[in-house]
Amino acid sequence: MVWEEFNVVCAMKSCLCLQYRVKSLGTILLAFWSFSLIGQDILIFSLDSIFQSEILNSNKDVTYSTRVRDAARNWIYRDTSVALYINRRGLDSCLSTADLACILKLRNERGILYSMSGDYKASRKELYQALELGNSYMDSSIIGYVHRNIGVAYRIEAQLDSGFYHFYAALNYLDFRKSTDSLLIAITLEDLAKCLYYSKLYKYSLKYVDEALQIAEALDRKPLISSLLNLKGINALDGNLTLAKEVLDKSFRINKELKDTQSIIINLHNNALYYIESGIEVEKGLDTVNLALELMSTFKGRDLKSQFLITKARALFKLGKIDDAEKVLTQEINTDEFTNYNFNPGDFYNKLMADIKRAKGEYGEAFDYLEKYYSMEISKSIFQNDMLFNIKERDIEFSKRTKENQLLRESKLIIAESLEEQKRYLRILWTFATALVLGAFYLVHINLKLSKSRKKIKVINDDLLEKNNQLVGLINTKDSLLSIIGHDLRSPAVNILQMIQAILDRKENLTDDTQDNLTMSANSVGLMIQILDNLLAWAKTDKNTVIVDNRLFSLQEVVSPVVKLYESMFKFKRLRFENQMEWQDKCYSDKGIIEIVIRNLLNNAIKYSPPDSTLIMISRAKGHLCEFFIEDEAGGLPANIENKIFHEKREKNSHDNIGLSEGFGLKLCRDLLEISGIQWHYQKTEKGSRFTLYFPLGKTP
Repeated sequence: MVWEEFNVVCAMKSCLCLQYRVKSLGTILLAFWSFSLIGQDILIFSLDSIFQSEILNSNKDVTYSTRVRDAARNWIYRDTSVALYINRRGLDSCLSTADLACILKLRNERGILYSMSGDYKASRKELYQALELGNSYMDSSIIGYVHRNIGVAYRIEAQLDSGFYHFYAALNYLDFRKSTDSLLIAITLEDLAKCLYYSKLYKYSLKYVDEALQIAEALDRKPLISSLLNLKGINALDGNLTLAKEVLDKSFRINKELKDTQSIIINLHNNALYYIESGIEVEKGLDTVNLALELMSTFKGRDLKSQFLITKARALFKLGKIDDAEKVLTQEINTDEFTNYNFNPGDFYNKLMADIKRAKGEYGEAFDYLEKYYSMEISKSIFQNDMLFNIKERDIEFSKRTKENQLLRESKLIIAESLEEQKRYLRILWTFATALVLGAFYLVHINLKLSKSRKKIKVINDDLLEKNNQLVGLINTKDSLLSIIGHDLRSPAVNILQMIQAILDRKENLTDDTQDNLTMSANSVGLMIQILDNLLAWAKTDKNTVIVDNRLFSLQEVVSPVVKLYESMFKFKRLRFENQMEWQDKCYSDKGIIEIVIRNLLNNAIKYSPPDSTLIMISRAKGHLCEFFIEDEAGGLPANIENKIFHEKREKNSHDNIGLSEGFGLKLCRDLLEISGIQWHYQKTEKGSRFTLYFPLGKTP
């Protein structure tokens, strides 16, 4: 350090010895005397007083190196030079006594002090000296700690590959003592994950974040948990926005609880990235990043202004405020500062500027920015490939070292146990004999329990068999009832309908009221026949006993009786029925199934059509198919019925929750047409519905 600068520091800081309970009047006089700047020796002696006051008034129970470290860190926030001087005096004392452990720890601490002051080159120099000493001292925990500190110095200066190497080396050493260094392992994993994130290797970064989170949650270190959740959230922005929002919100709650202003600012920025990436609440993202910038202006901490301003410009660009976005990038950001970050945001800057210039029609400048952007991306791709190769290579190396260490520990255990080999064998034999006796008793006990269990199982099986027989009887009874309903009741109902039709044919002998009542009765009986037919068909489809009998038939043979059945209902509801069937060729399908389907479709159309509306039935040629459809003006199917019929997959032996009067006929049509292989289609028209069937013409090969 230059002595002129050193003198000023000493003069300003020596008086602060009073804060540390300096009991010597001589020390106070020396502190006062240093203001006069009388000579180099007096200044050095004044700093010695500071050093001694820091060390002598610290906890005497801790080691000397720990007292020096605490004293130096106490000064780092007030004056870096004093902290380094205290550390230097501690190193000199350790060198005089040749205390290697003390020298190693204070060298490592000196590297940390340089890193905290921003002199990363000097920090790495000190840490490499500590590493060289640590390799001789063979303390794997300290070596791992030093590697981690070197990695931090490299990462902050954006030398990510070197940082990655040292973080991985730190994990190699710390793995030998996970039980005592678990917190340091978690912090190192976090630093390694940051290196991978800045390299855009998000998948690998997430892997190490999750490992670190497991350790941090086990230790209940909330600040570390919050930091890791924040890192996990921005990693997840690459493809899992739901996860990103979840972990960022959790991190924000922890930061508020801890009142960590710096972490809250970073979290606000990451939430702004989420809103912008999702594209849903870009305005909210702009407000959030503005809030982060406002808080950062009042908080003395990490300078992330350029990074935040790029995010602000992205939000403005997405909102269509092109000029405002360009103004932020060109007037508020100093691109010369990009290399001072953990990563270089130049690629984000160039890509956004290219988009802005293209949007403004300035294609020449847009091309220049794109050229810069892609040249950076190409170099990053090469770097990422090297990084991935190093990950795989170092994973193999780590596994090899772990295996070698395991073999070494096992060999030491074998040597240590060889002295008690006979006693150990006797204990094993005694244990084995005891286990055999206990095992025999246990087997007898298990055998007794199994005998009881077999008896219980036999009783349960007999009970189940009896209940199964009862269920078979109930099913047979159900089938008999369906047979009675479907066959025995249908014939009387048809006779009744024919009798009513015969009476209605002699309408000259009937009054108007009688005709209306008979018409209503005919409609009711016809509906009952329809329900009986549907019920019988449903029973067959439910039991998978429908036999498809495809043959050639004329569509008119099916349609005419069905239309005649509903003529009285057309008159009763004053419906206009237009039969526009043109196609006369024969179709190839199951005539009985088609009759049930057409009857149900026509019945539904009549049932839900308003009076004085129109029903249309059309058949016509369409390629090698006959197209047949019924169109009504009933307003269309309700959404829930349409979804159950046309969008839910039919499963065998399953009963849809559709009642007999609420879509049952259409559900039956769906099942029968699916079984017979007939295509059909539903279309909602302007006034109602159109159901279309497609029949093959002639027998298909």
